[in-house]
Amino acid sequence: MIRADSGASTRMESFSPTQGRYDREAARRPGPLGDLDHLTDSDLDLIYAVTGERIFRPTPHGRPAQAVTPFTRQIAVDRRSGALLPHVEVSAQYLVRTGAVIEANGGVNPFTGLHLQRALAYLASRREGRIDVVC
Repeated sequence: MIRADSGASTRMESFSPTQGRYDREAARRPGPLGDLDHLTDSDLDLIYAVTGERIFRPTPHGRPAQAVTPFTRQIAVDRRSGALLPHVEVSAQYLVRTGAVIEANGGVNPFTGLHLQRALAYLASRREGRIDVVC
């Protein structure tokens, strides 16, 4: 069990980086979730593969409670602030660099341990399936 700063917790042992894509049909956009509204579809896939979290968008009748891990929160905050641009996918370099900066400033690195291992494995699996066409 991994405990997030917000008091939320999630079981990690049942998720694998290659388990598939996040179910976007269950997600609704747009919605008033603040930082989470800035997550891209590829962010949602990564977050699901790493943490198992499903970031559901609110229904028109209200906003559901949304407790997320620090891993998810940091990506969302960086998307909102522009530190991670909308057209740029999360990379291994982003995870390592951002985590190091947070630690250097006395914060707790959300991109470490099992989360980092799963993220790197997921990102590597996406590269293997990609075909680069050079003209």
